[in-house]
Amino acid sequence: IYDKENDAAWYYVGPDGKAVKSKLATPFPTREMQKQMKTTRRRAVARMDGEYGMVAQLRSWLPREIGGLYWVFVDNAYTSPYFPLFTGTTAIPEVYRTYDPNAYSDQSARWAVDFVDNMLYLNWQDGKKDLLAARAPMEESFFSRNAAIEQEYMALQKKNPQKATALLNNYAQECADKIMQTYRELRNLLLVKYTNNK
Repeated sequence: IYDKENDAAWYYVGPDGKAVKSKLATPFPTREMQKQMKTTRRRAVARMDGEYGMVAQLRSWLPREIGGLYWVFVDNAYTSPYFPLFTGTTAIPEVYRTYDPNAYSDQSARWAVDFVDNMLYLNWQDGKKDLLAARAPMEESFFSRNAAIEQEYMALQKKNPQKATALLNNYAQECADKIMQTYRELRNLLLVKYTNNK
């Protein structure tokens, strides 16, 4: 495995004569960066120009509505949060249905992630720490909450299947809202920390 962030081209000699890694060192260099640094293109698993994707978590021992759980990402798989979506969900949150590549929308999960992704290229080495600090607790809350949702769903399904479906739809909306809030706050933090406004 080749670590593109540790390519020799990302290092320069610091004031003390030691090699220093550039704050711009990224696994996603643009074509212009590659030309300037005379590096070759290597295909990363996550792509800066990705569209969307998912990881399927399939559990045959659970009812089919909750036995399938898709972890959906948009844009760059490295910078995107993974949005939990049970297979029994019947209402996809609006922010995950909204995306026009020609018109920015503050009501689009794809644009929220893409904005953060692009801000990270201003200072990848420090910015990715901010990304992980914001995203990790949010995703941990999804992981820990899923088991409770599954238990609640199974109890509701026996009594009132419509309420059980509403539970999954509400949970999807709650997760989407949390993602949007987190990524808006992260966008604002990155704007303040890494642009030339100081």
